[in-house]
Amino acid sequence: MTARIVWDGTPSTVITTTATIATTAWSASAQSTTFDNTGASDKWQLLRFVITVTFSGAPAVGKSIGIYCSDVDVDGTSGHSLTPASGTTQNNARLVAISSPIRTDTSVQYLIAKCASSEIKKGLFQIRNDTGQTIASGLTMTVEGISSEDV
Repeated sequence: MTARIVWDGTPSTVITTTATIATTAWSASAQSTTFDNTGASDKWQLLRFVITVTFSGAPAVGKSIGIYCSDVDVDGTSGHSLTPASGTTQNNARLVAISSPIRTDTSVQYLIAKCASSEIKKGLFQIRNDTGQTIASGLTMTVEGISSEDV
């Protein structure tokens, strides 16, 4: 038998921003939608994130956007908070992926990242802007499940 890649086919929008995100700042928790990987047709092995973003100025080479996840329903009924904490980490959020390289221009960029989803049953995502430039409002991040099947 051989295996082939199977895509969910329906990316879920998990972040839509309505305000700018300053450098070293986080997306607002109110702009995050819960991603649920527990459904009968889900249980994806990998997740593919696509961030659509525009910057106020050209980011420097080597800068990135961090994708963080806070678990929901950790014990079956409750989860972690996305309330911002001081410093560089959010309460209970863990880094799950880093964006693909960012170009040094201000036009719309499509950043792609992947992570193993075995650690994510249900989660709320946030991004951290480590690009050195302000992110314009209207950023979106989608997530799509990837798996494999025998053929």
